[in-house]
Amino acid sequence: QIAISDAHVYSAWLEKSDNNSTNVVFTKSDDQANSFGAPLFLTQNLGNSGIPKLLATGNQVYLAWEDNSKGNFEIFLSKSDDSGTSFHLPVVVSDTSGQSGTPQIMVSGNNVYATWMDDTSKNYDILFAKSTDGGKSFGAPVNISKLHGDSGYPQFAVSGNHIYVVWTQTMSESNYD
Repeated sequence: QIAISDAHVYSAWLEKSDNNSTNVVFTKSDDQANSFGAPLFLTQNLGNSGIPKLLATGNQVYLAWEDNSKGNFEIFLSKSDDSGTSFHLPVVVSDTSGQSGTPQIMVSGNNVYATWMDDTSKNYDILFAKSTDGGKSFGAPVNISKLHGDSGYPQFAVSGNHIYVVWTQTMSESNYD
């Protein structure tokens, strides 16, 4: 993943460790990508972290990922208020009994929005959660797909008070819309 804000260029990726776990790694450039700082491991666990999503606005950097280090996959978010020099402790976004994955994040003012796929209902659904305190905490997840079959791989955009979400939907064994 890559994000840009002013002269800062941010990058996040997964790195596999010797014990076969995967962790989220972050680095930044303060000189328009002419040089990058030392990599910062945002996760260092025995489980697997995956699918990092990176977003930057002003001096704030938001990084979301899926992680199964506590048993099942959940969505986590960590925020930096100092252009990626340091990050707050991760916050659990999804907090469901199912497997949560493929996070997407958007920011509008002090609101942080997240959407992901989750199989709590025994089918994959698209869930959505909102933070009104800059990503320090999130409200209860809301199922926005509520359809039969699996819903997956959400993408979304925010424009003012409007949030638009798209995803793939299983219509039959061989048809996805």
